[in-house]
Amino acid sequence: MKLGAEDYLSKPIDVEELEVVLQKALERKGLLAEARSLRERLEHKYRFDNLVGESPRCCRSSRRSARWAPSSASVLLLGESGTGKELFAQALHQNSPPAHEALRQGACAALPETLLESELFGHEKGSFTGAVYTRAGRFEAATAARSSSTRSGTSPPPCR
Repeated sequence: MKLGAEDYLSKPIDVEELEVVLQKALERKGLLAEARSLRERLEHKYRFDNLVGESPRCCRSSRRSARWAPSSASVLLLGESGTGKELFAQALHQNSPPAHEALRQGACAALPETLLESELFGHEKGSFTGAVYTRAGRFEAATAARSSSTRSGTSPPPCR
């Protein structure tokens, strides 16, 4: 088992048990193949050359993003609503070392100013009324993965 066996059977072999073990092994093989296929499709979908944009600013942003993706640097994406910030965030993530981990996304504009700081950075128990336990923020929870916060430009100025 330690060397990679999927399962084992003890003697005398029960044919029904053998069928179940084989069925599970085939199902797992199919799931692994499907996951590999989906990963490849994601990698293809979120390549930087698939980002559509003709303006010099968009092309420059795409080139810069392609350079930053392999690094562990933090990147702040700014822009008007509907300009493709989420697509850039997804492309950055898919082309980065932690691409196999989840990309955590959130819309900053959806949170009131009073909750935004706590949501992003967390809080300690008793730090405000209603803080009955210590809670990690989204940035702390996303230390291994990448984090994307969209529509921060529509948040109140103190929250940006």
